[in-house]
Amino acid sequence: MVDLSRQTFVVARFADYCSYSRPYPAGENNPVRYLLNKLDELEEPMYQLKQDLFESSWRRFFKKAAETGVTQEDATDLRAHIEGFLGPGDYPDAAYHLMDATGLKDAGRRKLAVDCFSRLKAVKLTYEEELPPERQSKLFRKLTDEMTKRLKLDVLDTVRKRKPLTLRRMLMLLRRLRFETAEYAAVFHCPTSPDDTFNPFILPRIEALVSVNRRFLRTLRTR
Repeated sequence: MVDLSRQTFVVARFADYCSYSRPYPAGENNPVRYLLNKLDELEEPMYQLKQDLFESSWRRFFKKAAETGVTQEDATDLRAHIEGFLGPGDYPDAAYHLMDATGLKDAGRRKLAVDCFSRLKAVKLTYEEELPPERQSKLFRKLTDEMTKRLKLDVLDTVRKRKPLTLRRMLMLLRRLRFETAEYAAVFHCPTSPDDTFNPFILPRIEALVSVNRRFLRTLRTR
């Protein structure tokens, strides 16, 4: 079962980060650190939500397999669903057990599949930011490249390098960064029922948004 309080927390914290027109808290003298802390607050609940969604999807599938049986279409749907949750090393193991849906009528085969899925953990894409490029997954590189273009970070970086980074210029860059992030994230909404949740398409993109925002924030130093 998905803990919707985690989902609500992620939505609220992300919305807070994107609130570019809201003033910084009174007494806050380091806006970059403040925003980095906001991103850090997102990571663990976002990962726990991702793990919840992964577990909920495969447990529903195998419950149905045990009670009424599943079709090959059901298995194909689950394969597509979990691809956004698992890393490249784990996905083939999971997909292997979904190749023959009719075989899951057998209790022994079903147990092997459930045991396999029980050992798998959703991948933490934000952790890949700290890895050298050759060890980063194709999905992470693809999504962060996409987000870098969508947020126009190359333009912001050019502006950053143009002149010494005064506090005024830095605040302008931060506002623009948060504005572009909010514009892209405008399609996100707070779900209202257990069936209306973040999906494998949206969650990795939030992770990529967090990663590229953090990457740019770390380049900002005032003189």
